[in-house]
Amino acid sequence: MWTFTNGVTSAWLEPFGLDLNDLTVLSDSDFDGLANWEENVAGTVPTNDASGLWFSSVVPGLDSIVMRWPAVSGRTYNLYATSNLVEGAWELEQADLPYSVPLGVTTVQVGETLEYFSVTVE
Repeated sequence: MWTFTNGVTSAWLEPFGLDLNDLTVLSDSDFDGLANWEENVAGTVPTNDASGLWFSSVVPGLDSIVMRWPAVSGRTYNLYATSNLVEGAWELEQADLPYSVPLGVTTVQVGETLEYFSVTVE
């Protein structure tokens, strides 16, 4: 077994039929916006553009938003927020979000300021 850039191994690349090299690890085989190494971290499929780490549903309520995303066991998910996509810094909103495979769910209370959210995985 070989280890490439960002800790991706040949054992992870081979089942997807991907070339065993650093260029493959850094590229986006399915053109979904996630590099193959990011798909490795997220536990998603690098050859399926429908498999990625993004919100699968966002449901607004009167004073809250419920967000769902595909979840994989053995991962830690965090929610970040910003009110300015151009100049704003992303701030940790919720850490170590609970989830039940295959779905993560969190609820965020909203105020008067428009916020943008991002879910990350470790």
